[in-house]
Amino acid sequence: MKGNLKITEQIKKHWYYIVLPVLITAIMLGVYAVKGVYPFGNTRISYYDMTQDNVPGLTYLWDILHGKANVLFDWNSGAGVSWVASIAKFLLRPSNLFFYFVKREAVWESLSFFVILKMVLAALSICFCLNRSYTQVDKKWLVPLSILYAFSGYILQYYTNIFFLDFVILLPLLHMSLVTMFEKGKSRWYVLCLSYCLCLDIYFSFMMCLYLIFISFFYLMLRMDKERRSQAIGRLIRSTFVCFVCTSWSTIPSALQMTSSVRSGAAESMYITITTPFYCDAPDEKVYMLIGSEVLIALVLLCLIGRQLKNKTFWYHVLSVVVFILPIIFEAVNLVWHIGSYACFPFRFAFMLTFSALDFFAWFLSEDIIKKVTGHVALNSLFFGVSLVAVAVAVWQYAKRFVDKGIYQSEMQDSEPMHYFIIAFALLSIIWMFILIQKQSRGALYAVILVCVQAALLSYGYFAPLSLDEAGEQIVTDSYKVKSLLGEKEDNLSRIKSYSTRIPSNYPIIMNYPSLANRSYNLKQGYINALTRLGYTSNNMMAYDSGGTIFSDALLNVKKTFSSYPIDSTAYALEKKGEDFEVYDNRFTLPIGTVFSDQILMETEWQDEGKLGYQKELASCIEPDADLLEIMKLSDYCVRTVEKLPECDYLLRIPVEGKKILYFNAVDKVKASIRVNGRLVYPDSYVLGNTEKFPNKLHNGLLCLGTFEDAVVTIQIHTRARSADSFQIGQLSYDVLQQLIDQVSNHAASNIVAKGNRFSCNLDSDRDGYFLVPLEYQKGWSAKVNGVKTEITPVIQKGFIGVPVTKGENRIELCFFPSGLKEGFVLSIISILFSGMLYWLEARKKLIKRLPGFVLKAGSVLYYTVAAAAIFLVYVWPIFLDVI
Repeated sequence: MKGNLKITEQIKKHWYYIVLPVLITAIMLGVYAVKGVYPFGNTRISYYDMTQDNVPGLTYLWDILHGKANVLFDWNSGAGVSWVASIAKFLLRPSNLFFYFVKREAVWESLSFFVILKMVLAALSICFCLNRSYTQVDKKWLVPLSILYAFSGYILQYYTNIFFLDFVILLPLLHMSLVTMFEKGKSRWYVLCLSYCLCLDIYFSFMMCLYLIFISFFYLMLRMDKERRSQAIGRLIRSTFVCFVCTSWSTIPSALQMTSSVRSGAAESMYITITTPFYCDAPDEKVYMLIGSEVLIALVLLCLIGRQLKNKTFWYHVLSVVVFILPIIFEAVNLVWHIGSYACFPFRFAFMLTFSALDFFAWFLSEDIIKKVTGHVALNSLFFGVSLVAVAVAVWQYAKRFVDKGIYQSEMQDSEPMHYFIIAFALLSIIWMFILIQKQSRGALYAVILVCVQAALLSYGYFAPLSLDEAGEQIVTDSYKVKSLLGEKEDNLSRIKSYSTRIPSNYPIIMNYPSLANRSYNLKQGYINALTRLGYTSNNMMAYDSGGTIFSDALLNVKKTFSSYPIDSTAYALEKKGEDFEVYDNRFTLPIGTVFSDQILMETEWQDEGKLGYQKELASCIEPDADLLEIMKLSDYCVRTVEKLPECDYLLRIPVEGKKILYFNAVDKVKASIRVNGRLVYPDSYVLGNTEKFPNKLHNGLLCLGTFEDAVVTIQIHTRARSADSFQIGQLSYDVLQQLIDQVSNHAASNIVAKGNRFSCNLDSDRDGYFLVPLEYQKGWSAKVNGVKTEITPVIQKGFIGVPVTKGENRIELCFFPSGLKEGFVLSIISILFSGMLYWLEARKKLIKRLPGFVLKAGSVLYYTVAAAAIFLVYVWPIFLDVI
């Protein structure tokens, strides 16, 4: 009985922790219900990165949690990729256990509830932080402040990157642990919070560390006595160092993988990028991040009226906000925070602005400033009248501009919506001023009503926009349609290919079927280069498998192909037909066992051969006399040119002897419309539909024109190119390809095992050379041949694994272990044990807590140097470059 009374008392005392989840869930479910979003309709909230990245990743997590996938290595995606950089992203987030309890096919549907869970956790996090930091604030105010954080512009716009939201949740806890360490000398929570951030994501942790540098500097200078600063700095340096060393097991492998990926190129050119600031197509997104911070203007004005100019804490909060407003104004500053590039995805750290504004708000409420501006009848009346108009205008404009449209829509990218947003933002600031001069309890009630209405309106506009043009839920539904036609995969190396980009790069994870395609910043540049040279599509650091040839498919063990329309029956045999897709068996497949001659080491000399010439050279490395491809100079076959400036029409007559399959290559990347014997040939894609133009954003590899035998093929090219030689046509011989297949088949690998993180086989080679293992080359691979450790040689633009073999019997064994993981684990264990011993000695008072003076002085010099360098490199120098 007493236990129940205690629970009831705790519930009454901490009622806001119950009210917040209820309100947020009610708002979101209400929006879902009105808009027909799952579970109230067939619409899903997953689109853009949530569809293309999060859904496949969480599906792979589901496979791991149910013992159906390897933790370190993913065989399905991108010709086999390391999963080490994603382990923390998926496995170290306790909230992700949510997906253990849903069906695999329902992972993407359940995101409707998962987003609500993340928003609730963000609200509870800031509520806990503000409650502990400002105990004298009326608890009723915790509700509207927390709702503002949960429905901030950052979450509304970036919820499609669901893992960004974990740092929104962590920031209040990290900030509170930093202040606690400064004020009470207790660093354990700081160490835990920062260590967890470092484990989750090294890229976002860079931004969190910048936050710590600037906020700690402002705090030390404006809120801490000089006498205590050196000790506080000493604790900060020691604790931060412990965090970095103890998380080596995660940070070192992640850093090595990131720096060797295609993304690292942007980081290396950071300062070059800053000197020529890059403005993306949707810069308004940065300003829309102010949603949730409308109270800023009201706070500053009321603090000025309350004569707080001499209050150092006031200036601490002002500076804490200013450092996050400057990136909106100065693009170069924004770029430095993003390590030099963000690919039209700006202000990823905007949640820091919202938190700083709300922390400012809580401090304002905890002071007596409000009493100095209340009691003015005229002022109250003015604010009341203006606020009524403001509410009407703001609600109308929000409803008009945001309902049924996401901020990403093209209709939202002109300047007019920006003007309306700024007006609404200013008017809402006036409303907040009116709310703040009311009595605390009444003002809190008004604030709750305001933020709930605003949250509902904005959520209706941002979540699951109805006018979505691309990257919507259709990608996932189409992937499951093809999966139903495939059945279970045969092994981890027999691959499938998307003939077009109707289903783009991350479909293999959803289908649980191996593929060359992958959408990940962890792909190596060599792999992207290899696919590009082989005639596949590559775009924006993504690997698609549209394009290529039947030879490149055979070489990389592609055995099945699916398409949304009928394709060449000579090269592909229809296996199964569904309502929207057809699955084909590739008629021409090379068995695993291809051995290249030493000539493969000279591939750097083939740079001028182009995509078609490159494959011709590869074939000659298998069989020197193989004349696989005939590459045609189109100006020799042009029978008519019609110039209709700025475009031209070229009419070609291409003679074909024997049975050949023709491929079209846009050498100069100039777009064209192609007709073959009067039939339009187009690259189908999920964005562009049945477009006439080739190449395009999602199909820029080789375009198959079809199979022809002893015929003259008429080709019409409608383009802006000034010469027909801006394009190439290659004729691939079926007879020569079959000869290559027969030759390799006579010496095919046997006893092939590919599972876990290992590959092995037996190979009876007819010559010395380099055995092609059709897996992406990564530094974590090690090899043994006949029990002897052998150095791996990356081949095909350093994108795939080549193992040196000798003539005769070879036993080949490969093992993958992420580079740096073992060393990181050892360093982390040693550091954790050493740090634990220090904390134990401190707790037992067997270690002097106060460090020697010279150590503290050296630490202070180091800290101030780092802070000054950060201020100069992140703000002063970039702003100077941006202004001039």
